[in-house]
Amino acid sequence: MPTYDYICKECEERFEHFQTMSSEPLTQRPGCDRDACNVIRLI
Repeated sequence: MPTYDYICKECEERFEHFQTMSSEPLTQRPGCDRDACNVIRLI
């Protein structure tokens, strides 16, 4: 299972997440309680 790099557009925190290639990209950082948390997957 690949590891994807993400970055939060609000706080600019980078993190890695394991997920299958067929999974939908994350839209929020796991465990984040900020309403404005919006993440993008880095390629």
